[in-house]
Amino acid sequence: MIWSSEGKAAVMKILGMGVPEMFILVMYVFFIAIFAAVVYAVVKAAVKKAIIEAHDEIEARGKQG
Repeated sequence: MIWSSEGKAAVMKILGMGVPEMFILVMYVFFIAIFAAVVYAVVKAAVKKAIIEAHDEIEARGKQG
């Protein structure tokens, strides 16, 4: 069986991109995904800390009154 790359080449030409451009595009998506994951982790930690502080404050008010 002979594998033909004509279909792949045609798709690349339709998109107007070669392999280097596709690699750069994939790297942009990768870096955006990593950035989003880091931001998500930071926000999640901040929200968790805020919830714990609010819970402790509510408990402290309950013990006073």
